[in-house]
Amino acid sequence: MNDHSVKHGTFTLERTYAASPAAVFAAWSDRDTKAE
Repeated sequence: MNDHSVKHGTFTLERTYAASPAAVFAAWSDRDTKAE
């Protein structure tokens, strides 16, 4: 029997948007906008 264990504490995703950080944050923090 093979026992495997993997633990991940965090992960990072990077992406560049053609918008200001404030506009990106507003889009992610608004439920209706995020659903689009």
